[in-house]
Formats: sequence, C-alpha cells, structure tokens
Amino acid sequence: MSYHLYFWKEVFPSGLEPGVLCDLVCEHEEPEGMARLSVSRLKTLFNEAFPGIQDHGPQLVWEEGDDGFEVAWPFVPTSTETFAFSVNCADGLLRDRGAVDRIIAIAGRLGCALYDPQVERQYILADALEARAATYSTV
Repeated sequence: MSYHLYFWKEVFPSGLEPGVLCDLVCEHEEPEGMARLSVSRLKTLFNEAFPGIQDHGPQLVWEEGDDGFEVAWPFVPTSTETFAFSVNCADGLLRDRGAVDRIIAIAGRLGCALYDPQVERQYILADALEARAATYSTV
C-alpha cells in the first residue's frame, strides 16, 4: 500500500479544480499557469533533507526500512525543468511525521501547494514555511 502526494505552483490561477490539475499532472500534461521548477534545485533540497537519497535520473528514491518514498516529476520541455512533482510514500513513512514534515517543507521552499488525492484536498504551504524552516535547518 502507498500514499501519493502531489505538489505544484501556479503562477496564475488556472480556474481548474485541484483534482483536475492532479489528473493532468499524472498524465504529464502541463496546465496553463503552472510555474516551472528547477529539477536541479528539487534534487538538491531532497539531498539536503534526506542524506543518502538515491538519484535515478527522473526520480529520487529514499529507502529507510518501511519508511521509504519515491519522488518523480514530468519533464517540460527538457529534463532540467518540471511543473510538478509527486511523492509516493510507503505506509511506514506516514508514521514518521518528521520525514513527512521534511517533504512538505521542501515543497514550501519551492512555493508549491500540496494536493492529497486520498482526501481530495489542496493545502497552501507558503504560510507554514516559516514555522517549518525553524525546525528543519537543512531544508
């Protein structure tokens, strides 16, 4: 069993519901209004927050017993940029609140919102960034 989280940043509101945006992201279609994110910056932030994370090119893998996760993203128009990323968490990771908070803090540093399709809810992370930054100095 796994738990998926999706992250993106809109430059201007697309007018689409978060669930529709998530479906487009899953199909690697770039909705209008999405900000471009640097894949290099994304990888750097995950490397800092999760030492030992494995870089497999178009995805990152962190294996920590039952607490692992995979980070993946669509490429647009080259492998150096993306408009979104997803984190596929193993069930054990959900019991490790610190790891989940570090993932959310990374998204906050990138200015991204979080969409949780399991509960069909979007969370804006920018407001929570300052509180998390004090807790996670490496993120």
